[in-house]
Amino acid sequence: MLSPLQLDDFALEHLTISRGKPPPRGRKFPEEIGYSINADYRVEKLRKTGGRPRYSVGLAFQLESQEEDQFAPVRLVQAGVTGTFSFAVDTPKKLLEQLVPANCLAILYGILRGIVIQSTSGCSGGCFILPSLSIHHLIALKESGEDLTEKVTALAGPPKAKSRRKTKKRVRKRTS
Repeated sequence: MLSPLQLDDFALEHLTISRGKPPPRGRKFPEEIGYSINADYRVEKLRKTGGRPRYSVGLAFQLESQEEDQFAPVRLVQAGVTGTFSFAVDTPKKLLEQLVPANCLAILYGILRGIVIQSTSGCSGGCFILPSLSIHHLIALKESGEDLTEKVTALAGPPKAKSRRKTKKRVRKRTS
């Protein structure tokens, strides 16, 4: 089934990535690093175009390493991304309430993760992958008026590929 949701346009409003402190020579970054995340969003209904409902959705995101973690490939990520979404003309209002903001935010966060991966791919600590974010949890926190800051653990770099190659012992046949 095709979704009635369509991303028309998006813009990266701002992006700040601060490199963390590298470990001493001969040592590696820790496997996991503690971060605090703060995310917020806004939804604005736009004028219909050709009878199609349109929305502007913005996502503000900040990830900061916790003080006790001395060595981290990335110390701070601050970003803002905004997207314009349109929906099919016959989309029921109840379905619109389900799709906005949850699906719109999931799309924008996926875009933001890709931008951060690409931006950090040349860094000495390797590309940095933003941790998964529960969009439904974020929406529930905002609707309840609670603090949107959470502590998370992220991998220091991309997962290491395990070799699937099995070494075979070669046995020479003796010819007599």
